[in-house]
Amino acid sequence: MYNFLSIFKNKKILITGHTGFKGSWLTLLLNKIGAEVIGFSKPIDDSNKHFNLLSLDNDIVSIEGDIRNENELNAVFNKYKPEFVF
Repeated sequence: MYNFLSIFKNKKILITGHTGFKGSWLTLLLNKIGAEVIGFSKPIDDSNKHFNLLSLDNDIVSIEGDIRNENELNAVFNKYKPEFVF
């Protein structure tokens, strides 16, 4: 499985919903294998306990926004130019 995941090493990856339970696990995994993770999600609050527990905010680019706002999302794509999107 590691060989498959190695395609993400040193790649820019945008994860929408990175503060949620599944998104935070994906963020942790991709960060650990050496990906440059950019997260885009609703503002972090007490309901994002898992994301906060993993202390991912210091290891990735974490952007607060609404995925339904096309201008915000386009700005993230234009600035970071991700190679993969989850």
